[in-house]
Amino acid sequence: MAKKKIKKIRREIDRLYQNGRYWEWLQRIQAEQIADQYPRELDQAWKSLTRKALRLPAGLEEFRARVSDQLNPPKLPDFDFLMALKRLCDGDDSALRDLATIKGLSPAAAILRDRARGWGVGIWDRNRLSKLLKPFAEQPESVTQRHFEQLGMAVGQSELAVRVKQLGTELPAFRRLNQRPTVRRGWNAISPTQLKRMDRAVVKASTGLPEALRRLLLLPFCVQVSALLRRFAPERKTDDLAALVAGFPFLFPLVAGDRAEELTDRLMAFNAGATTGLDPQDLKRRIESSSLEDNLLLLNRMRAALQEKPTRQGGPLSGLFDFLEGPDEDLKTRARLFRSLYDKLIAQIAARSKDLPSRENKELRRVMEPIVIGDLPLLFDDASDGGRLARLLDRLFTAGCAGKRLALLTLLVARRERLSSLVAAAEQVLDQSSPVDPSDIRWLTEEFDLLYFPRLRVLIPLLDRFRADPSLLTYLIGNIHSMIDEILVTNAMAGRKGLLSFLGGFGTGERREDFRIVRLELEALKEYPELDRLRTLVACFATGRYTKEGFLGWLAYLRSQSDWPEMLPAELRRLFHRRDNVDEGPLSFGIALGCLDEQISALLGFIKQHSADFQTMDLAAIQELIRLLTANEQFIRDQTILLIRIGNILEQRLQAGEAEAATVQKVLLPLIKKPAEARPKGRKSRRSRR
Repeated sequence: MAKKKIKKIRREIDRLYQNGRYWEWLQRIQAEQIADQYPRELDQAWKSLTRKALRLPAGLEEFRARVSDQLNPPKLPDFDFLMALKRLCDGDDSALRDLATIKGLSPAAAILRDRARGWGVGIWDRNRLSKLLKPFAEQPESVTQRHFEQLGMAVGQSELAVRVKQLGTELPAFRRLNQRPTVRRGWNAISPTQLKRMDRAVVKASTGLPEALRRLLLLPFCVQVSALLRRFAPERKTDDLAALVAGFPFLFPLVAGDRAEELTDRLMAFNAGATTGLDPQDLKRRIESSSLEDNLLLLNRMRAALQEKPTRQGGPLSGLFDFLEGPDEDLKTRARLFRSLYDKLIAQIAARSKDLPSRENKELRRVMEPIVIGDLPLLFDDASDGGRLARLLDRLFTAGCAGKRLALLTLLVARRERLSSLVAAAEQVLDQSSPVDPSDIRWLTEEFDLLYFPRLRVLIPLLDRFRADPSLLTYLIGNIHSMIDEILVTNAMAGRKGLLSFLGGFGTGERREDFRIVRLELEALKEYPELDRLRTLVACFATGRYTKEGFLGWLAYLRSQSDWPEMLPAELRRLFHRRDNVDEGPLSFGIALGCLDEQISALLGFIKQHSADFQTMDLAAIQELIRLLTANEQFIRDQTILLIRIGNILEQRLQAGEAEAATVQKVLLPLIKKPAEARPKGRKSRRSRR
């Protein structure tokens, strides 16, 4: 034999030994007739295999299956004991005598021998065993717990007897499923959760039994499950039946036999719980082997399973520190399988869409895009992960599943990840789709603000495409304004003294950095005048936190603009909206709310200072301002002077011939009276009471 080939064989043999694959290693050195060259390794390999067989049931089964005289077995007491035990399991009754005579056993072997001898000769009384096991095989529906107890007594004081009796204690619960009281109550008597507990109890009690005996002893359980399913099947309540089957993840495959996989595949399409009871590997295999239609049905059920929220016990603060807990492992597994299912579906759709005409491709986009958009939160737990999002969008465009909203999202992702090919695909879809409307921009800016804030240059594709339609950019710019406001208020909260400073100060370093980045990004976007107001906003708050002086400077800037009459009610509306939707956590102590109240009061004071503006302001803007104040009465108690000034100006305009001012006056007068009515009346003097 060539030296090179000999070296290769030795390397393969050494690799088997080093990886602990001792059975394969023994067979290989015997086949190559070089066993005498490995005396130390042979001794170590046999000791390892013997220890494994004495300590693990799987190791003992492997030993029985693979040991042979051709593998140079050692002269060890433990090995001789295992060989005698193998003969005993194979039906050789004389092996019991050999077990008793072997000396020098290790503690593990001695314990196992005591158990084997404890079986006694009764277990090998084949006539008695045949009589006891006959009802299990021929009339499993008549088997009761007593039959298990008799069988346990027959095998003596052994671990086998304990397991048989324990399994028998689980049978009464299964028999009750088909008894008259339960049958009369129908579906009301069935609890899928209880069924799963019963199924798990059977798995636990039967584990460790010899496989052939286990299958025989499980027949009475299978008969009861089969009778339960047959009873409810004619009602054709598919959802309920699917939940029923999901309650027996272990026993149902034994009941259904060869059709278990087919029936489970069908039932998974009707119940989310049917997917949670399956082994992840089995579910993954089903995803790979199912058709497009079956996977679409499975998608609906897996989505429902992922959206189920566990109920939490405890008081209002019980979820306060959820961020310290890791995600549930079962939920992580289901989420991973959900993403795998999506990958498979997209590939299947892509394969079919190649041959579709243009009209049907457009219909495919119309149908699939809302589904994908709804599932994005389940596919991504981090909306700022542009890399993973880009890969998904690329596959969706290839499959023809992306419409105008996903195309808008792609413009941001492609700019962020520098993927020019995706930009071209998105532009093409936008050109072929219906016009983008404000609701599309609102969806994009609200759901994916982490993609473009504070790195605002990511927005360049949107700014370029919709520059001719400023109405579409209004909401985008307003959303950026709100996020800058949030930074200013957060940093202002951190600047407060005492405990509130400590509680509000978490993460403010990051918020100050975000403000710095926003300022630099806006400077880099100077060629876009649409962002001038945002640049002025940042300049008014140069310290990166809200101050009353900065806010008044911002209001002075707005007042200098030609659209101040429209901006005034818009600014007040924005502040009231933020106040109504402020995110106050259990430890915020109203700090954010206080900052917003301070801004509203400052705005109302600014209006009072410049009340002369109402002499020329559009009446519709004044009426909208009054409407906002009416809806937020808590802020007008100290604004009587402002309201009276507005009323006087309206009277002057009415006298000057503006008849429409009378309508606004009627709305204002009740508002003026309310602060006076709310003011507590003073006590009468003693003289006036006389």
